[in-house]
Amino acid sequence: MNDQIWLLLATGASMFWGITYVFNGQILKYISVPTTIAIHAFAISIIIGLIAFFTGSLKADVQTIIASRHLMWLLVAGTITFAIAELFIGFSIAGKNATLAGLIEISYPLFTALFAYILFREMQLTIGVALGGVLVFLGVAVIYWFGR
Repeated sequence: MNDQIWLLLATGASMFWGITYVFNGQILKYISVPTTIAIHAFAISIIIGLIAFFTGSLKADVQTIIASRHLMWLLVAGTITFAIAELFIGFSIAGKNATLAGLIEISYPLFTALFAYILFREMQLTIGVALGGVLVFLGVAVIYWFGR
């Protein structure tokens, strides 16, 4: 994938996450975080499952998962941490608001670099990432300080 495409896709994902938080901020005024996530997960499972089936990747991927205990554990761990993250951000949005929760959550790339190193010994931290991370945490501190 060329440099422009991944950047465009990442920016698009950021846009969609932003609007998702806005919708969830409104939804969570009426129904609970677990119910909201369950509905989203059910719909996503059907839609993405159909895409995987019709593109032919589902069968090959299931065979790969069955053949690899390591991959199976990674999927279990990824699913559990995804569910916990969704619950945490959902309760955060419900507890304050979508904008502040989203602004605090943007510190996750630092944790990505940290866990990539701790779990897989992959060094993804560069001077640029570290400097950006410091700025993000300073931003989080400013948001917290003035959002009280």
